Amino acid sequence: MAPPAPKSSSLSTVVKILVALVVLGSAAYYFYQKAHTVTIGTKDEVIYSGTATKDQATALGNALKNLGYFQDRGVSVLLGKGSSGTVISYVVEDGVWNKPDMVSDFETVTRSVASAVGGLPIDMRLVNSTKTVEKEEMINALAGSGSTVTIGTKDEVIYSGTATQDQALALGNALKSDGYFQDLGVTVLLNMGSSGTTISFVVQEGSWNQPAEIFKFDELGREVAGSVGGLPVKIQLVDSKNDVEKTSSIGEVKFAGGDSVVYEGEATQAEGQALGQQLQTIGYMTGKGVDVFVGRHKGTTILSFVVADGVWNQPDMVSGFETVARTVAPSIGGLPVRLRMVSNKLEVEKDETVTADGATPVQRQPAQGGQQ
Repeated sequence: MAPPAPKSSSLSTVVKILVALVVLGSAAYYFYQKAHTVTIGTKDEVIYSGTATKDQATALGNALKNLGYFQDRGVSVLLGKGSSGTVISYVVEDGVWNKPDMVSDFETVTRSVASAVGGLPIDMRLVNSTKTVEKEEMINALAGSGSTVTIGTKDEVIYSGTATQDQALALGNALKSDGYFQDLGVTVLLNMGSSGTTISFVVQEGSWNQPAEIFKFDELGREVAGSVGGLPVKIQLVDSKNDVEKTSSIGEVKFAGGDSVVYEGEATQAEGQALGQQLQTIGYMTGKGVDVFVGRHKGTTILSFVVADGVWNQPDMVSGFETVARTVAPSIGGLPVRLRMVSNKLEVEKDETVTADGATPVQRQPAQGGQQ
């Protein structure tokens, strides 16, 4: 049985990558030698050989599961390690290796799981149904791939896959307008393919473990998404070696009359749908173009409402939004919920944690500009 292509977000369209069930064959004969297997779920498996360890194979399998590539359908992926480096092999349907957007999808997947097996570079192989290697390429640090456009004199966008120079320029200019690009030599990566759009940011060590920092990049990604075709987009935080450390998905659920719920991070499309329906039920969404945002990282859920100027300074109005937050909380995982009231420019004006017993103000750190 063939699994779906890896997901770049929960709103990704169905892509055309089809991967064969078994990837062992004559062209990959070396994998037979002293190979071992770990099972992910009940059916999917990673077959590992050489100096690859069981822990690395398990980590790879879990990473593929988190991406949506492994869905317990009996899919196998090969992991090999040796003196020549790390090899990850996928078997694909005939002709996939000749389609740049599909190859780009597998490149994106390989980069996304690289940290699970020791990081880049990785020798990625696409194998046909007769087990012959049809496509083989070394996946190096993201900054070394694709073409480049320069914004100002130092900042740059490196683009790959089906992304165009015009799209890269549009993204760079949006990042400049947003204040992220300040001509300090910052690099951002843009990859586009049939599995969607990915924007990658190099961040300081450990930033990917801090929910507040992750949310900042989610917000930045949402703000610039229109420059590259709009939502959904995938946001990646990468370390100084360009290994992917954190991936977020940003999408939108639209309702009648122009109302919408934007979901970010670990929040799902289903939660966005449930939240919107609950807001309709209580009469908050009535088809007047209301925008609501829900995001989650590491157990912290943020619910944001766009409100008229000064509403955040009116205690009775703030109390009303706290009541709304408590009412809809079950649709997005329950309390506590971090409630934000934002201006029509999406600037945070009120930020507090709402519990069943009350609300506590949140001390926010000033937003940071681009990092290298």
